[in-house]
Amino acid sequence: MSLRSIGNAPVRKVFEPAFLSPIRSNQPYRTVFDRFQRDQVACLLVTHAATGKLQGVYTSRDVLRKLAERPIQSDADAQVHDYMRTHPETLTLDDAFGDVGRLMEKRGFRHVPFIQRADPPYDDTGIPVGLARLEIWMKCAHEALSDDDRQALAAVNQADIRTHPLVSAEESETVKAVVDKMLTRKKTVGAVAVTREGVLVGMLSEQDLTLEVAPRMVVHGEDRWNDLIKPYASKDVFWLPEDASVLQILEMMMDRKIRHVPIARQGAKGLEIVKTVSMRRLLPEVLKLMEPEPAASAG
Repeated sequence: MSLRSIGNAPVRKVFEPAFLSPIRSNQPYRTVFDRFQRDQVACLLVTHAATGKLQGVYTSRDVLRKLAERPIQSDADAQVHDYMRTHPETLTLDDAFGDVGRLMEKRGFRHVPFIQRADPPYDDTGIPVGLARLEIWMKCAHEALSDDDRQALAAVNQADIRTHPLVSAEESETVKAVVDKMLTRKKTVGAVAVTREGVLVGMLSEQDLTLEVAPRMVVHGEDRWNDLIKPYASKDVFWLPEDASVLQILEMMMDRKIRHVPIARQGAKGLEIVKTVSMRRLLPEVLKLMEPEPAASAG
């Protein structure tokens, strides 16, 4: 196999997308936290209560945005449709596997819903039949790597990958301060490197906050903004040195089941964080290898 061989294959020929029971748009907003925790997911499909058609999506990032925008008490009687993102971009299981990755790369998505489109005349919604997660898409791509693909990815140094400036936080900072760091940038970030006096000691993701902090605030009405981030951050730190290749980063992500890899160097006190590389930043390098071979020029 190779990346080029699966790039144009229909999604249904490459993998079976996860299907989790959608949540209805008229359900109480607080029920989304039960579903996030029960299914350990970062995205919920939201369907119309009467038709069953896809009406929107709700992600862990949406949770953080809403927490930052409005008082917790006002969410008590809200319904899912008050906060979901409507008219999500969708694909079908007959679309190309590569098109899923291209949509994620172009739009900055981590999730793409699949729907069963209606017969002509088409509408812009349909019954949801699955959900593509970036992690699963990348896992399929990783499994399809040929020797040539591996050599190509091994030749790309992490320094050549376009990334955002490093976002880090001391473990003594508050939840409110870290959420502001995640959301008040031109491009939001999904995880921050947690440090102790500048030394890398953990990672904190938006999903960590959604599963651990948000339910306490919305469901139980607790004010957790001033909590220190230390108890919520992961204690296992997997990192790579500055000479790491894209292939090494991808394989660590697959092996450890993580979406962010810190790039660090040994300093006088310990690991000094240089930057973090997100899984989405590997997409362009993987997608390049799915492009068809250039046609031979007529000679």
